[in-house]
Amino acid sequence: ILQEAVADPDLDRLVREVAAGTIIHTILPQEGDAPGRYVQVDIGAHQNLFGFHVVWPTDAAHAYTILASADGTVWTNCLDAQTTGGSGVVSRFVPNVRYVRFVDKTGSGLASFEIYGAAPPAAVSAAPGQNLLQNPNFEASSGTDILNWSKRPITDTNAAQTGTSGNNTYSSYNVSHGTIGDRYAYLYAAAPYSASVYQTVTGIPNGIYEFRGWVKRGHPSAGVEQAELYAYAENYGGETIVNNLLQTVPRTEASYADNTGNTVSGRYPYTEIVIDNIHVTNGQATIGFFANAPNNVSASPNYAFIDDLSLVLVSGDPAYPTGDETYNALVDVGRVGDGVTAAYRVASAASAGPALAVIAAYDAGGALVAFDSRVLPFTDGEITFGSLSLDGYRPEYAYAAFLWDADTYVPLMDKAPLSVKRIDPVTVFPFATDGYTLPDTVTVRYHDSPNGVGELPVVWSRPGPFTEIGVYEVEGVVYGTDIPAVAHVTVKGDNLLLNAALDDWSSSNGSPDSWTRSSTTSNRFSRDAGVKNQHTSGSGTHYSAAYYLAGAAGGSYVALYQTVDLQPGQYVLSCFTQGLIIPGSTGDIRLYHAAGTTEPTGQSDPITTYNGVGDWQYPTYTFEVTTAGRISVGVRGSLNNGTWLQVDDFALCRIG
Repeated sequence: ILQEAVADPDLDRLVREVAAGTIIHTILPQEGDAPGRYVQVDIGAHQNLFGFHVVWPTDAAHAYTILASADGTVWTNCLDAQTTGGSGVVSRFVPNVRYVRFVDKTGSGLASFEIYGAAPPAAVSAAPGQNLLQNPNFEASSGTDILNWSKRPITDTNAAQTGTSGNNTYSSYNVSHGTIGDRYAYLYAAAPYSASVYQTVTGIPNGIYEFRGWVKRGHPSAGVEQAELYAYAENYGGETIVNNLLQTVPRTEASYADNTGNTVSGRYPYTEIVIDNIHVTNGQATIGFFANAPNNVSASPNYAFIDDLSLVLVSGDPAYPTGDETYNALVDVGRVGDGVTAAYRVASAASAGPALAVIAAYDAGGALVAFDSRVLPFTDGEITFGSLSLDGYRPEYAYAAFLWDADTYVPLMDKAPLSVKRIDPVTVFPFATDGYTLPDTVTVRYHDSPNGVGELPVVWSRPGPFTEIGVYEVEGVVYGTDIPAVAHVTVKGDNLLLNAALDDWSSSNGSPDSWTRSSTTSNRFSRDAGVKNQHTSGSGTHYSAAYYLAGAAGGSYVALYQTVDLQPGQYVLSCFTQGLIIPGSTGDIRLYHAAGTTEPTGQSDPITTYNGVGDWQYPTYTFEVTTAGRISVGVRGSLNNGTWLQVDDFALCRIG
């Protein structure tokens, strides 16, 4: 990765890579030094430097300057020093550097000059929306051991821990947020404490990132709250960004319905927290949480519960200009609230002059009706970003963003219009008795950034109501785009299953009434009364069927099915399911039907979208019956150890 730099012709020095330690370049001794001469080092990649080790041939007075540059053109003076010793180590943090110059101001010559820094980290694939955090839901954790996370215990080594739902007296309070699994992290000690838990992600592309998570604070017996409680982002190439959780996360009491339908109080809610516009310029970022509770006592604990975190790339930076280019620019034009926003990011060369950013609106006749503009101040070797907005979005207007030379008004990039890139399809499975009608608007995507989502009116070729069973595909015209909207409407007849909600169990240790369960081991689907593990809502007693395979067993074939009499026709089978299939598992679970045999006549694709507690999926499976008879329908699969899931609210309906 590191390249051998071309030696300065006057000094004839060679530069080589040093693999050991954190030394990334060493300049070897040479003869013929003179005051003011310098050697320039090409590190070979942008990275952060941490310091320098200078060794002189003699113990005498020496003076030198160290310059750093991102592009070899614009230089920053990062050190002017004088020394009377033979060597010295100087610590300096210099971000985003590729070139270093050592200027020998006294002409004393060098024994060696070492540059300290981190070798460029391995590149991380970072598609927009991909969560870059490891163990973001704390499931790979046990007590004080939090895999992939670092702890900065300022007063107590155990002040940052993980727990599981319902693990003590306050079982209705001590719960995970529940999107993935059943664990959470928390900051707490039975005495005054200060602590931080954080994770550093390296080798990521430069660009705009967003950090999200879920936090709740306080406790049913809490006294004085924390003095400080922050989420933060740092070490990304800019100033530390903090979210003051004492202001953004309310310490309020909430209520919820338990599995009997009764209202239980005392469960404090989770609040989603966000740190956005994290502009990474050095290929890394640290995100974390900090709590300081100097007045905390065990009788009045002050917890901070943390769960379901994500760090995602919103949009990558433009490449630095090469050759004769002066600018590379990216602009996202989208909707924010009731307005239209253009978000600019521009990389400029040393020869680039000031640029003028413009956003404009035009009526149906092409007349300019509104605009805003600003001059973007550029610093060579850095990404400049800014935004412009116009209030009062009107769908009949055309909106566009421009980037011009501020002096000549020559365009520096193509016009960037507000235009729809894609439209989310509408996919629904109503009953015929619902008389379903398609919505008046559809969700449109302008781009992948947070302000890239909007709603636009749609005129459907057949809006409904849909009262006849069948499968319908309907197109719609969306104002302002030639991209058609598409709706997939599957209209269902009555549910043909008995005990479809799985709420009736004659035996707590047996199968749900009207259903059969089977397994190749002793692990079978069983009744689950947990309030978080049932999909059915409303008053009364509700259950789901749950499966969990623990231990070191290699796997188990399991099934839950019901046998019904069906006439020839088309049918759709569905259920609601939540759970977690361990990463790397070869097991899967599918919906299926079987005609006169225990083996499937047909089955769905594996259900692969399991995201944990609270994230109910709705898989469907369509099949055809050609001969009247007894048909078994349900779920079946081969599951490995550590896998768990719940199924609930089945439906088998005729659709044709």
